[in-house]
Amino acid sequence: MSLVSLGDMAQTFMLRGQINRLKGEVTRTTAELASGQKLDVAQSLNGDTAQLSSYLRAQALIQGYQTAASDQALQAEAMQSAVETVLDLGEGLVSPIMTAAQSLSTQVFDTVARDAQSRLTAAVAALNVSVAGRYPMAGVTSGSPPLPSGELFLAELKTVVDGASTPEEVVSRLSDWFNGSTGYSSAAYAGGDGAKPVQISRTEVVSLSVTANDPEIRRALHGLAVAAMLDAPNISLNAEQRQTLATMAYAELDAGNAAAVNLGARIGTMQQQIDVAQSRNGSEALVFESRIARDIEADPFTLATELEAVQTNLEMVYSITARLSRLHLSDYL
Repeated sequence: MSLVSLGDMAQTFMLRGQINRLKGEVTRTTAELASGQKLDVAQSLNGDTAQLSSYLRAQALIQGYQTAASDQALQAEAMQSAVETVLDLGEGLVSPIMTAAQSLSTQVFDTVARDAQSRLTAAVAALNVSVAGRYPMAGVTSGSPPLPSGELFLAELKTVVDGASTPEEVVSRLSDWFNGSTGYSSAAYAGGDGAKPVQISRTEVVSLSVTANDPEIRRALHGLAVAAMLDAPNISLNAEQRQTLATMAYAELDAGNAAAVNLGARIGTMQQQIDVAQSRNGSEALVFESRIARDIEADPFTLATELEAVQTNLEMVYSITARLSRLHLSDYL
């Protein structure tokens, strides 16, 4: 049997190649330990990356749904806050307007009217709320406030009742303005239709179509508006008629508050739907994160063992190289 020997140059190149290979392994294992991920995922999966790609696509899709759900949750929260503010303002006027309905005092009427006017302008401001540069109560036209300022809104209402001579006429004019096609919806509301439905999970679509033009909002504002007209300058009502107007305002206010409660409940249902979708998205995201991690994450314990073995081999090759470099023919002879 013949023996094959390697020349000095060949042996040098062989050892150098071995050292470079082991250095590469040290670099790889160190990098994977630091990042926690495999450097060559395709190689670790033997080239079969189709399933990993499907996991990554599903994860990206869920992240998109979750982003949309978070945005819708923010808008819904702003809507709910606006409606609750309008409701609180209306409910806070119930007791004063009841007092006015039982009084013939001009001072009481004027005080309640100023209170109602202040609450009405505050309610309009609440509906003009802006969140992240958008106005949720403006529907699809969310780049600008849905209503004019509270002061302009109040001034318009005083124009509507200008010249009215009975409480019934005041309430009738306001009712026509809030519900007619040429009043509130065209002269005051500057927003658009309700927002389009948005996909917030694989199976859930939410439709935050509430706007400041919804019947419930107009009903709530109408109640505040009637009370605010108790001291309108251009209507001629005596004490008994102002008392009657206060009584009618109480009825309108009560109906408006009930409408606001119903609208708040509807928004609350949508908020719950969004919460459920976010929870489902979170659960599905964890599943895919686990599957992706299984394919791309490196096992630190395995890597530590590999690194120790590679370092030992590298030290051994260095040792062999050093010993070979010290061999001389004179030593052999």
